[in-house]
Amino acid sequence: MASIQVRHSKGCGLAGRLTSERDATAARRSGKCDPDRCSPTYYVFTRAEGKTVAENCGKDKQDALTRLAEIELQGRRGTFTAPSAETLVEFASAWLESKRGHVRAYTASGYATSVRYAEECFGQGFRLDKFTLADVKRFDRFLAEKGAAESTRSKHLRCLSTLLSAAVEDGKLARHPIPSRWQGKPRPDVERPRSYFTDEELAKLDAAIKHPTYRVMFRVALASGVREGELIALTWADVRLPARGQEKAKPTTLTVSKSFSHGRLEKPKNRKGRVVQVPGVAAMLREWKLACGRPPGDALVFEKDSGGFVDGSYLTRRVLNPAMLTAGVPKVGPEGEADIGSRDWHSLRHTYAVRALSQGIPLYGVSQALGHSSQGVTEKHYGKWISAAQHEAWAMAVTPALAETGGDA
Repeated sequence: MASIQVRHSKGCGLAGRLTSERDATAARRSGKCDPDRCSPTYYVFTRAEGKTVAENCGKDKQDALTRLAEIELQGRRGTFTAPSAETLVEFASAWLESKRGHVRAYTASGYATSVRYAEECFGQGFRLDKFTLADVKRFDRFLAEKGAAESTRSKHLRCLSTLLSAAVEDGKLARHPIPSRWQGKPRPDVERPRSYFTDEELAKLDAAIKHPTYRVMFRVALASGVREGELIALTWADVRLPARGQEKAKPTTLTVSKSFSHGRLEKPKNRKGRVVQVPGVAAMLREWKLACGRPPGDALVFEKDSGGFVDGSYLTRRVLNPAMLTAGVPKVGPEGEADIGSRDWHSLRHTYAVRALSQGIPLYGVSQALGHSSQGVTEKHYGKWISAAQHEAWAMAVTPALAETGGDA
């Protein structure tokens, strides 16, 4: 009716595997399991009324033996009641609540969306202990039928994989239904196209955005590449304008140390602040500051009409989308990215990166301005423009030399 199972820890030759206590003892004797490197977790598996339920007893084997003895005694007395199997929605809700306050608001919001989709796909009564690989594929088909792009499906499947890993750790699942080689990445991660704007489109959009606050925001976003939440959180103390007449020698700088997202201020995405140089905006920002009545340093650079922080989604829904409609700029960008929700305010950030790299600005400088955790992230997203810029720079350097020598080799 009940038995003890052992899950081996990382560093062990049987890492992640679930074995019986007898097999675990044999593995230690044979050397497959090194007691000095393995800190196993003990589970008591109970089968009753046609279902199997696992109870996590922690790292102490004695606790598992005690629980096993209790179950066997209850079984002999006829008083044993099998633990109720938890539903996927119940566990997911508890898991989601445990994440709040420990992850960024944006990340928690993404988790909540994945959990909502799982509830919609499987229903309220779907048992967690019955979850199999076939259900993972079912969830993927459900997302595809909703019209989710490859990258979006991959994101929700990664979240599901993380949730199932937590269920295994808590003893709610005997083993992870997704093969270990797929865990964390259950489907090939399709890189989403960079949804940028062309120079011609930008000129049309600039003319179509009439509201002074959002026109200045549009121009600063395009010139700096900062995220919309970082732009919304900027105060005048974060803006350092060069002295008049020194604009070319000393560009404007923005100190990015916070971001406004989901109704609260928090650290930027990579948890680090940065200083971004923004050439060509000094005169515009000086005029904007004057138009705002020379506000104090703690005042927001960009406030909504009624005061306070601008809503990030408002920038796309009520500023950029109407401007695109007026200017005749399609939602589908140069890369044909219609299946990923098309172009939005964040596309201005992509546009900055594409333009900067295409103009030959070094990868390091662009990566620093964007606030990426490493140059590798920048190269992953914008690699083809880096290659094009390097090729053009090489061609410009080589062509004059060939002309002087008269060679074409």
